[in-house]
Amino acid sequence: MKVAFVGGFFAPAEVVIKAHFLAPFHSRQLIWIPDTGLRRDPNISLLVNEINQSLLGGHDPRLILARPHDPNYSPTLQASLGAMLGRHPKAKVDLPLEIPPRKTELVVAELLSWLGRDSFEKLPTYDSLVGWLRGSRIVCVSHRHEPSFATVFTNLGLTRQEFSALADELRINSASELSSELRRTPKPRGPLLYAFHRLGRDIPQDVRYEFAGHSVIEGTALDATVTFLHQSRLERQRRDLAEARRVQSALMPGSLFSAVDLTIASQFLPSQSIGGDFFDWFELPDGRLAIVVADVSGKGAGAALLAAQTQSVIRSAITNGCQPSEVSKCVHDELVRINGALGSVKYVELFCGLLDRKDRLLSYFYAGHTRPIIRRADGAIDLLDVTGTLPGMAIPGHLPNFEETNVKLNLGDRLLVFTDGVGEFEDHDRLIGALNTHASEPAEVAARMLMRFAEERVSVFEDDATLILLAV
Repeated sequence: MKVAFVGGFFAPAEVVIKAHFLAPFHSRQLIWIPDTGLRRDPNISLLVNEINQSLLGGHDPRLILARPHDPNYSPTLQASLGAMLGRHPKAKVDLPLEIPPRKTELVVAELLSWLGRDSFEKLPTYDSLVGWLRGSRIVCVSHRHEPSFATVFTNLGLTRQEFSALADELRINSASELSSELRRTPKPRGPLLYAFHRLGRDIPQDVRYEFAGHSVIEGTALDATVTFLHQSRLERQRRDLAEARRVQSALMPGSLFSAVDLTIASQFLPSQSIGGDFFDWFELPDGRLAIVVADVSGKGAGAALLAAQTQSVIRSAITNGCQPSEVSKCVHDELVRINGALGSVKYVELFCGLLDRKDRLLSYFYAGHTRPIIRRADGAIDLLDVTGTLPGMAIPGHLPNFEETNVKLNLGDRLLVFTDGVGEFEDHDRLIGALNTHASEPAEVAARMLMRFAEERVSVFEDDATLILLAV
């Protein structure tokens, strides 16, 4: 891990840097070294100790320090670093850059170069904060003789007018004044930012009740603002993921397909907010029914985006008359293209079937390790064959293989297709037992019970879990 040690800069630089590096700061990629008191020069003993711990942890440290006030600072620091580096013969620590204390932009540029642009979090804009607050207003509380929240937010790039439009700042002498001052602020109120440095933590009880779960209580206005921005970023991510999950669900059909000749019931449970599993079914103009269950490698937002693209390719290919083997080849080609752009290997476990509802003949392609199960009307069990290689997977010296085969479904048969989240305990016998137990129940009830059975078996899903149950 690259670790940047920064110190000796004035408060505006600290605000900007911490705001930019909210995520890396909390993961110890950026370590702010406090000064020694009256002089702003960073504490040498603390700095050397932190660098020593970083080297012991196998990290790669870098110093970015402001030009020192004390003329003896640099020689003393170099001597201390030299003594410490003597214990790490292979280590190298760049000497301080000694940037002017107010040159925030030079600090940020140096950190960009060192840690990479991907490490930076964008500064919040007025519009982004308006969207997050949803009509409420921030309540900022600080001591009259301490730096104000208005100053902190303007150092982040907001104008005074924008801050006034977003927040009410209460400048008080003691915490006991807070309740009466708060009555003068309009509603609806959003989060409370409370700087306790000279006010103390003894907030009136009625204020605690009003802002329970929506308060940030930190030492200074700077500390409270940085924590608030970090929390608001996480909340925005949570909202984005919730919206992505609604979109992902909308891309899939409803949980039940019901017709006179068959019923299909589904269950979908991502291990995170969104995931790489999906299922699909849709009718073609000639009366055939397309049925798809897929599990894209990986989890989370990246896998969900890849799943959406895979679903789009499959729908397009089937609509254009492709057979299951041809569909799988289209998916493979698209994943190979994406893998080339990513520099990694993404693949998909895929069941793609076309059911001729007149003679109940299912043509399908399947690649994966959780073989679909057919429970026949008489209780016999058939496991469907693997017909090809995983789309997207490229093995040196082996040509990908995409074939399909057919299976006849009879009256009373049930087909269960599922991803490894459902079958991650790798025991088809237990799942077959559960399928037999619920064989007489309607498909939607049986599907729900099968998922519940899987949950009970694994306690917590470590992978996305998806199943469809087709009942003839």
